[in-house]
Amino acid sequence: MKLFDINGGKVVIHPDALGLPFFKKLWEADKPDKQQATNVISYIVLMWYFKSPYVLQLEPDIREKKLKQLYFGNEDYKLTVEEKSCEDDYKKLIYTRN
Repeated sequence: MKLFDINGGKVVIHPDALGLPFFKKLWEADKPDKQQATNVISYIVLMWYFKSPYVLQLEPDIREKKLKQLYFGNEDYKLTVEEKSCEDDYKKLIYTRN
């Protein structure tokens, strides 16, 4: 299962990613152009995926502000309840004890 690729600092979302219930719900709720869902998924992936260039190079507090500015135009952007739930579910998915 391929969820996404990170190419040139951008997230390319694969159809398999939308098979995950939390991403699918976020995607289907965003009508008509999917731009907000794309931004939220990109933010979540770049914020938490262990191979993200942002995870590899920046401290969490700096990374969060930088990505929020990049994807939402405001470093103090507050995720909605649904977006935060999606973020929490993604973090649970990728968490391993190693």
